[in-house]
Amino acid sequence: MENLHLLKGIMNKHVYVNVLREYLKASAENLGIQEHFACYHDNYPKHSVHLVREWCLYNCPKVIKTPPQSPDLNVIENFWDKLKREVRNKDLNKYLREE
Repeated sequence: MENLHLLKGIMNKHVYVNVLREYLKASAENLGIQEHFACYHDNYPKHSVHLVREWCLYNCPKVIKTPPQSPDLNVIENFWDKLKREVRNKDLNKYLREE
């Protein structure tokens, strides 16, 4: 990540496109990856409006669409998935007391 910007107020499609324009594109250029980066979007409404899709069409080399709450975008989802698998694989009977 290169440029980081703190947003104030409510995010709408216009603010989001402005963030993409000013910060995403500038970061890609600063890192020298403007022809090779990917923009990840889930089904969040601000990601799927026509204005954003059109901007990405002309300015992002690749747009990857993921389902909502995708572990690819939300790191905590990876943690919860691993925890659930660990619990499923344990023999919990040995932890239960017989009365």
